[in-house]
Amino acid sequence: MKRRILCLLLTLCMAATLMVFPAFADNALTITGADRVCFAQDYEFSFVLPDGYTDPNSGYEATTVGSEIDLTVRDGVCYGVVKAEWFGEGSESMEIIAHATDPNGNDVSARKTVIISKEHTGEAAWSITPNRHEQVWSCCGTVIVPSESHSFKNGVCSVCGTYDINEQSKFSDVKAGAYYYDSVKWAVENEVTKGMTKTEFQPDGTCTRAQVVTFLWRAAGKPTADVKVAFTDVKEDAYYYKAVQWAVANKITNGIDNTTFDPDGACTRAQVVTFLWRANGSKAVSGNAGFVDVPADAYYASAVQWAVENEITNGMGNKQFAPNGTCTRAQAVTFLFRTQDA
Repeated sequence: MKRRILCLLLTLCMAATLMVFPAFADNALTITGADRVCFAQDYEFSFVLPDGYTDPNSGYEATTVGSEIDLTVRDGVCYGVVKAEWFGEGSESMEIIAHATDPNGNDVSARKTVIISKEHTGEAAWSITPNRHEQVWSCCGTVIVPSESHSFKNGVCSVCGTYDINEQSKFSDVKAGAYYYDSVKWAVENEVTKGMTKTEFQPDGTCTRAQVVTFLWRAAGKPTADVKVAFTDVKEDAYYYKAVQWAVANKITNGIDNTTFDPDGACTRAQVVTFLWRANGSKAVSGNAGFVDVPADAYYASAVQWAVENEITNGMGNKQFAPNGTCTRAQAVTFLFRTQDA
């Protein structure tokens, strides 16, 4: 009986000892860090050093290489870095290993498997200033587009997509990014047009025959022409009178008939490119623009071919040029702007 009581007392003492003095398990260390890393990105990790633990150290093992890692300890937390250049060629993963000595002098360790991605794991991020841009991978800082000046077209950088804050259209209806943005800006700067009001250009508005020949005349430098205008609907005090004079003298237009110019009539797309072609010397062309609605014997066929060859227009899509379609003000100034390099 005494032996049984003694065994029970010993068991109770051992249980009490275990409760007061817990054993230190290997899971006392936990490595914190991403489960996946970009092949070009330094891998950062950390682990907390419990109270009473000493001698922290760490290392890594990749497929073909491995080494110890220098740790930085701050406020009981150990920080380590595995440089991307240490991953080793062909390594698909690596093991991060942490060690420390517990209060009983035992070596305690922890491991973490990290996948080494063959592709970038972050996003392509832009760094943009008013005048320059740069694009890098957010995961590792690898440069995609080096730092360079913006390449603005129609008020928007064609590389990074930022708006040109240094240039804003004076017209509320001409927004950056519109295909005619640069054309309208050029037309205003060169006094080809001032818009319909101080704040509106009306890009989708119909461009009249009077407006088109006036745009052409102003773009040519407002040359004078000493010819008699036989059109009964073109008065000498009209804003377009000198433009019509010049257009007739240079055989850019002969009017609707011998006595009518129809200044307020809508100018068709065929008429606009024909005016432009004639103003540029009616240059010889060959081939076919490929539009199903432009007959080979049409008066505007050569003009359309010339416009396509000089990248003045690509038509309306689906092999359509829409020669009889009304030319908008945006289209007219864009054609004229592109003609400057023809």
